[in-house]
Amino acid sequence: LSGEWTTGVFAAMWAKYNNRANAYNTWIIADGPVDAIWIEDLNTVLDDNKILTLANGDRIPMTPNVKIMFEVETLVNASPATVSRAGIIYVSETDLDWSPYVEGWVKRQSSSLQGLLRGLFTKYMGASNPVDPGHCIDWMNRNVSVVMACSRVGLLAGLCDLFKGLTEGKGAIDISIDTERRVERILLYCLCWSVG
Repeated sequence: LSGEWTTGVFAAMWAKYNNRANAYNTWIIADGPVDAIWIEDLNTVLDDNKILTLANGDRIPMTPNVKIMFEVETLVNASPATVSRAGIIYVSETDLDWSPYVEGWVKRQSSSLQGLLRGLFTKYMGASNPVDPGHCIDWMNRNVSVVMACSRVGLLAGLCDLFKGLTEGKGAIDISIDTERRVERILLYCLCWSVG
């Protein structure tokens, strides 16, 4: 260890994107758990000064074309000072369940598949609302011991990603022939390997 200053990943990104000459807006997304040390170092960015102060004394201001967002699971390690500086939007898993994610994914599929996919999700997953997650997940909650916990949206995102991987790109399953039968079988396969 030489004791010399080395620019970190966040400081390098901050310097690169906080440039008034950039003609585009930049969003810096910090996803993951809140660490008490690094979040406190960002308090000067989050307050009215909007300046990142580095350990070597450099001060890099936040430009109007840059926005920062933290997507965190919990704020346990954040101080009241940090929480008071941030605009917080809390979305409960039960308030925004898996159905909006699936509906958005279905809308990105070809128009000829949208009705079929909606019907299959209703048939095998049920309809989700804040009270009822659908008959499939309800059955799993009552009868299955989970090895690794995952959110319901995460389970369905895995299903959609697996379906896409099997039906698009090189070596994909051809769903243009015998569409209804093949799509249903692929969806069931994906359901088994993602949701359970």
